[in-house]
Amino acid sequence: MPFYFQILILAAGCFHSFSAGIVLAYPSVLNAAILSPDATDIKATTGQASWIASAHGFSGLLGFFIFSPLFQVIGRKPVNISFEIFMIVGWILLYFSKSITMMIIAKSIQGLAMGGVFVYAITIIFLYFILPETKNKTLQEIEDGIKRVVRNEADLELILSNDPDKSIKVVF
Repeated sequence: MPFYFQILILAAGCFHSFSAGIVLAYPSVLNAAILSPDATDIKATTGQASWIASAHGFSGLLGFFIFSPLFQVIGRKPVNISFEIFMIVGWILLYFSKSITMMIIAKSIQGLAMGGVFVYAITIIFLYFILPETKNKTLQEIEDGIKRVVRNEADLELILSNDPDKSIKVVF
């Protein structure tokens, strides 16, 4: 896989993570504005502001359970595209919202995308596309490599011949 393609994949994951960070931090600024009596056109109570701040957390849990099986059914690419669509739609709705209800809906849509991304982003994107030695391995094999666990005798002989400190954990 060409290096520029790996950079493109990594950049997409980083931009999504950046957007997710803004989604998490934005309520701290938004709450101050909507709770102030003279700052914005939209006024909210403390309870409503609390719901706006926490809506993405509740819907993120829902997104985690919705998108997990979709990876198996329709594949990674369409699901990844849907994450970005959900995030963009959430930002657009938040920008044009004129009521507290619309803000809660927008934050909930963003939370769906964030919850779905956590299903696979850290493990699959970073391990599969960035580390070429993990290609065509299962997550168990990758974890064993990180922990230096050996599960069969052939691997043990190969590693012991190349390991000067002999710090291998053997599991049969």
